[in-house]
Amino acid sequence: MTSTRPANRYSNDFSLKNIGGKALLTRAGHTEERDELIEFFRDDLLKWMTPEEAVEKLQELVREFQRNPKENRLKKIVPKMCKLHTDLLVIEAFYWYDEIFRLSTRRHVRPSFADLRHILNFAQMAACVPQVKLVTCDGDGTIYTHNQNIENREIVEPILSVLRLGLHFGLVTAAGYPGKAERYEQRLELLLSAMLEEMNAGTLPADVLDRFFVLGGESNYLLHASKDEAEGRLRLHFVPDEEWKTPQLLSWTQEQIAEVLDRGTAALHEACERLDIPVQTIRKERAVGIIPTEAVATVEDMDEIVMSVHDELFDAPVPFCAFNSRSDVWLDIGSKGLGIQCMLEKFGLVPAEALHFGDELYSTGNDRTARESCCTVWVDNENETPFYMRLLLQLIKHGPDGVPQSVKKAMNGPCKRCGSNGVLP
Repeated sequence: MTSTRPANRYSNDFSLKNIGGKALLTRAGHTEERDELIEFFRDDLLKWMTPEEAVEKLQELVREFQRNPKENRLKKIVPKMCKLHTDLLVIEAFYWYDEIFRLSTRRHVRPSFADLRHILNFAQMAACVPQVKLVTCDGDGTIYTHNQNIENREIVEPILSVLRLGLHFGLVTAAGYPGKAERYEQRLELLLSAMLEEMNAGTLPADVLDRFFVLGGESNYLLHASKDEAEGRLRLHFVPDEEWKTPQLLSWTQEQIAEVLDRGTAALHEACERLDIPVQTIRKERAVGIIPTEAVATVEDMDEIVMSVHDELFDAPVPFCAFNSRSDVWLDIGSKGLGIQCMLEKFGLVPAEALHFGDELYSTGNDRTARESCCTVWVDNENETPFYMRLLLQLIKHGPDGVPQSVKKAMNGPCKRCGSNGVLP
């Protein structure tokens, strides 16, 4: 039986919207704190067990999952559990974290989502660092503020250190600027200038440009850097698709892409109209997005729009990524997972040898697809990334056995370039 909307008992001029109710009641929400594994850890295991017992049980379930990914208890409890490309050293990570934050001594407050996110980050990094050869980072919210450029020198030094060690490094971003390499150069100007400075000083090896790349539009555009002697700076240039894309990506036709974008646009508009959210629509070559024009969209609204697109495109002819970027919703052709897979094949690497840093690993975020192709570290914002990059470098230097000391050094170690100290938020 369907209920009918009751008649307005008050004046026709009365509504919550007219008195600013929706803007006032709109809240930040907890989209960034949604993950099935962490929720199971927090809401089930830690509800009935001590922290020590909970991590031991989770470690047991994780290793059972690795032995048989299709048939195991964890898959039944967390149906959307993503691939694990390495072990997760959960028990060790808990004690490393506990040594600093004394989690086990709390009497009244259970570990928070953020506590558990950090513990699982430590567990993943300690397991994959011994073999890591490729490091990738999301852009917005990971190495620079949303819709801004790299302005914090504290992130530049760890990236340079990764390149000095002979590792590959790449920016993997949803931002798609077909034919406009200068837009990517603008966002990375501080990093590119620092790279050139060190190349000229001889502190970065000559092959560094072969190991640095930018992947734009999720998995649609690859850019490499070269030195422009006349201008005295590093310039980015697009790499032809046939030189790096997998056969799967090369097989997509313009007709298929247009179908996905057309149907996706219709789904975006239908959801926004249904939710009474005025928006601006932006259509690109391989993406379409909506940006609310008034501050009236809640977290739940944005997630509803994302899910509406997924419902409409259940039979899409090509892979896509629809995601809530906190301030807008986008539908992109391809995904970061597919883009990273292309780079793994290009460099002859396997998933366990790659580590991706991103702030949108929540259920409706676009970094989530990276889990299918490599190991991941979930940062909350661009201020956490320098800490985790420094931790990566400390782990490479000292190995997992030196993690407690490595964490402390990463938390307090000054940035060589800017001299500031970084503290885990």
